[in-house]
Amino acid sequence: MTSEAHLASEAAAGLAEIAALGARERAEQEAEELDIEFLDGEKRSVCITRRTSWIWAMYLSTFVLLAFACFAYLQRSSPTSKENNDLALELQGRRLDVPSAPFDEQGHDDLLRGCSSILFDLGANKGTHVRKLFEPQKYPHAKVLKIYDEFFGDVAHRVGPSSETGLCAYGFEANPLHVRTLQLIEHHYLRVGWSVKFIVPKVVSTVDDKEVTLSVDRNVKHASWGTSAARGVIKGANHVLVRTIDFPAFLRRALAARSHDRPGRVLVKMDIEGSEFEVLPVLLENGDLCTGKIDRLLVEFHAFMRKGHSFIHKVLNHTCGSFSASSFDDESYLMDGRPLPCPPGGCPKRGRSHG
Repeated sequence: MTSEAHLASEAAAGLAEIAALGARERAEQEAEELDIEFLDGEKRSVCITRRTSWIWAMYLSTFVLLAFACFAYLQRSSPTSKENNDLALELQGRRLDVPSAPFDEQGHDDLLRGCSSILFDLGANKGTHVRKLFEPQKYPHAKVLKIYDEFFGDVAHRVGPSSETGLCAYGFEANPLHVRTLQLIEHHYLRVGWSVKFIVPKVVSTVDDKEVTLSVDRNVKHASWGTSAARGVIKGANHVLVRTIDFPAFLRRALAARSHDRPGRVLVKMDIEGSEFEVLPVLLENGDLCTGKIDRLLVEFHAFMRKGHSFIHKVLNHTCGSFSASSFDDESYLMDGRPLPCPPGGCPKRGRSHG
């Protein structure tokens, strides 16, 4: 028997015992009320009734606490949650050097072969923007869905295998707390037939393989959304050494390997906590913000960088062919947790998916 099943069995037995005790106590109290009411009158009966209500309040509290304990246990039993908690403790108060795997040039080219339309998700967090692209039915109220529909085609088209739709996605995330979750998404998506790759843990930059200090936001209730390398070392944050990736260079390689067998478009969603002021000037200078390279840019500018409004205005009003840029932020479904898709043959009968 699995630990979850054993826990559920114990919980059911405990609840049954509570119910039985409650029924027996209630019967005894009702009998006592009758006797006392008969002999001593109303006043004593009222006191006994109040006591009974306290007993039932105790039973209800016990039930709520037991249910909460079951829920907390099941949450902790998730490998993703447990590993993230362990890593968070390891990060606490000290620097941790996270080794990154070497970039697989051949694998990169193989993935892009047949891709005509690409989403680059810079600041992927827990991968929800990539999931909204391929599984929009699970995120019905997300603001970005309308843009995806207009830019990449409707849902019926996007949910097909990448070999048929030409739709692929790359996600970049620096926070090592999200690595396991993103790897699980990538694994499941590749089995379904969706060409998705997460580059983790990597700080989006304009230089390659430079070691930088990442300040990891301790606000896990919001998926550590304030994690940043551009802010410098934030007092009170956890600090971790992570290497950079030269995104403009990565983009050039991706566009060179991109398939032109069918019409396609490129969308970049950028939420990189201040590093946009390092990356965007290079993209502008290289002529990458232009039709045929990056067709659409969704960017969240971060005011804490105190950069001049003139640069933000320049980006948002930049024109090159049909290129367009928007100030955009969609934090809906931030904590996610929705089940991952099953491969064409169906999900295994035993085991769980992790979202």
